[in-house]
Amino acid sequence: MPFPPIPVLKKFLKAKAVEYLVLDENFTIKSMSSGVLNYSDYPDAFKLGNQVWEAFPEFIGFEEDFEKVRNKEAEIFQIKELAKAINPHRPEYINFYVISNHLQETIASGEQLLFIFFEDDSENTLMKQQLLQQVNELHLILELENFAPHGQRSLSSGKKQP
Repeated sequence: MPFPPIPVLKKFLKAKAVEYLVLDENFTIKSMSSGVLNYSDYPDAFKLGNQVWEAFPEFIGFEEDFEKVRNKEAEIFQIKELAKAINPHRPEYINFYVISNHLQETIASGEQLLFIFFEDDSENTLMKQQLLQQVNELHLILELENFAPHGQRSLSSGKKQP
């Protein structure tokens, strides 16, 4: 079965607003998409040859999880709805996915690369938060209505109940 060529995959990622980083075994940035800078609070640190922790300190502490993916102990590592609301010009919430390239030619070259994909999830996360807020408010209103003693004011009508 033929795989889509690299230019097709790049176009797909761009259309989905997905950016990526490629890391070597030392977590050094080997390659990146141009829009990945929008996901970092330190875009100046996104340079080829820099360690990923410089550009994205949120990854500190996940080294073991990244290694599990690289060593095929896990197929993927992901974090969803990571809040990034510091800069209004960048996404408020992002998802990231860490995937390893386990193709034979990568193993033969001696490098096992990690790919980190970044996705803007702001719209979806904000919509879920608004929905959850509305559900919580409704539950609170219903709970107060059910426990209001007779003769107390109704929240919905503002009048005394018989």
